Amino acid sequence: GAEVSSGLRLSAAPLACASLGQVYKASSSDGEVMAVKVQRPGALAAVCLDVAIIRTVGPTLYKLNEPDGNLDALALIDEWGTRFVDELDYRLERRNGEDFLEAMSCRRDALGSAVRAPRPVGELCS
Repeated sequence: GAEVSSGLRLSAAPLACASLGQVYKASSSDGEVMAVKVQRPGALAAVCLDVAIIRTVGPTLYKLNEPDGNLDALALIDEWGTRFVDELDYRLERRNGEDFLEAMSCRRDALGSAVRAPRPVGELCS
C-alpha cells in the first residue's frame, strides 16, 4: 500500500469502486483501521459536462416524447445536477454523517440501537 500525506497507509487496491470514487482500507500510525473514500480525478468536471449535455438536449427530448406535458424539464435537470454535485462534496457528506450519528444516538427505540454508521474523521475529510 501507499502512505498518503495524512500519515495513513492505504491498501494497494480499492475495496470498492464506483463511478465517482473508490474506497480503500487504511490504517493510521497508531493502528486504527478505517475506510477512506477517494474521489476520482476529474469527477467534478465529468459530472458538470454530463449535466450541461443533459440540459442542452433534455427539454427537447421531453417535449418530443410528451408534447402536452407540463414538466419544467430545466428545473428538474438543474435540481438533479445540484444533488449530483453535492455527492462530490465530501465535507457535506461528513456533516451529514455526523448529523445522522447524532440523530441515531438520540433514539431510544430498537432502531436507535440497531443502526450503525461509520464515524467520520473530521480532520481527514476534505
